[in-house]
Amino acid sequence: MEKKIMIAIGVVAVIIVAAIGAALVLNNNSSSNSNVKILKLSEGTDATAYSPLDKEAVYNGSYPLSRYLYLYTDGVPAADSSIGKWLAYIYSDDGQQKVSDAGFYPLADAEMQDMEAQLAAPTADAKNINGGFTESGSTTLGELTLLWSTEFEGKTGIHVTIDQVGSGTGIERFINGLAEVAQASRAMKSSEITTAEGKGIDVVEWKVAVDGIALIVHGDNPVEELSMEQLKGLFSGTITNWNQVGGNDQPVALYGREESSGTYATFEELVLGTGVTYDDKMLKMPTNAAILPEVEHNAGGIGYVGIGYAMEAAGIDSTADVISFDLAIAREL
Repeated sequence: MEKKIMIAIGVVAVIIVAAIGAALVLNNNSSSNSNVKILKLSEGTDATAYSPLDKEAVYNGSYPLSRYLYLYTDGVPAADSSIGKWLAYIYSDDGQQKVSDAGFYPLADAEMQDMEAQLAAPTADAKNINGGFTESGSTTLGELTLLWSTEFEGKTGIHVTIDQVGSGTGIERFINGLAEVAQASRAMKSSEITTAEGKGIDVVEWKVAVDGIALIVHGDNPVEELSMEQLKGLFSGTITNWNQVGGNDQPVALYGREESSGTYATFEELVLGTGVTYDDKMLKMPTNAAILPEVEHNAGGIGYVGIGYAMEAAGIDSTADVISFDLAIAREL
């Protein structure tokens, strides 16, 4: 009898351990952990809300905060130059795999064909470099470009110095000849292009990846989605408590980027619009990574970051094929 009881206890223990293990696996593959979750966004209160985790929604613009991520060069470089080889690597299968590894989305076929055609037609006045060079700008692109530069140097022996100073500052350094390539999470402004052309620079734009700017909140926040109008109210300061959007009676704490950031500018353009400014109470952080712990430790916190950073904070595998939701803020890098 005692032996049977011991066997029964052992079986129960195995079942409990197995259940705990299964729960941990499910938790590790969920869309959020206990501290951070990613919100869905809709164009209006009666419209479908989408998540930035949905690749197709980012590609087709259903997610309102989608964008490209960019590089800028002085002319189209020759194929045998260092920058020519750098761009060819970025548009290769290996280069676009790194885009996925960093949590962003690779270029769609049409954009890839356009970029490859552009690269195949070097310009006579391009700034061609043999040997190492400096690329300056976006911190959103920082992790991706470091992945690129490490593998690229291993393949070619060419060292690329990645200078993560923010899109605006990186573009300024490119214009002033302090960097051979600019990396940006927004398109260059017409005023910046005019200034560059005035200094004899033939500005050429390269789309290198696609991003959906993600909204992150504390994991205990019951709000699951917002409309673009509600998002505007939050970041402009007209909505100051989560109970105004269906949440708890909790003051809103805003976390955004510094003014030199391309993400700051993109969010301002797509969400706030003309004539509306960020709430003065928003804390302006130097990087995406700096926003994450603030939101993790503040029950009323909300911040915006590149999708790769949001996925990492929420414990989501950026290489998993099972990620399939709907989305509202997409952009090209």
